[in-house]
Amino acid sequence: MKAMAQTALSLKGTAELNPSDGSDRSDMSDTSLPSKLLSIFACPGDVFEEVAASPPRLANWLLPTLLVGVASLLLVAAQASAVSGHVDRVSAVAVWVGAFAGTFWSALLLWFIGRVFLKTRFSYWKALEVAGLTGTIVVLGAIVTVL
Repeated sequence: MKAMAQTALSLKGTAELNPSDGSDRSDMSDTSLPSKLLSIFACPGDVFEEVAASPPRLANWLLPTLLVGVASLLLVAAQASAVSGHVDRVSAVAVWVGAFAGTFWSALLLWFIGRVFLKTRFSYWKALEVAGLTGTIVVLGAIVTVL
């Protein structure tokens, strides 16, 4: 009986040192961007933890911002086809500028609120990644609106 208790304690200590339940966050930076874009709906906390733990990545905000631009352009095209039948070049440029300006503005607000009100230090690039990744929610909203 005493040997079983010691074995159980040693196994418990081993499990605490080497968790096999996926709670080890060292491999989180290996998540692909499409996986992050889908995981933002199901478990956004895990995605944000991974973003915080990894170095800044251009693709984490650029691709979602491009998707927001494409979805917004589809939304404008759907509305324009109902009214006049074509989309002006100025409207298309305004949509793209708005997508990027919205992402940068959202990141600036997030960074400012974190610095001033929450007294937390993080880089603007991390705020840009978070704002960009959450842009996938805007993409889903635009797709549902068009349909």
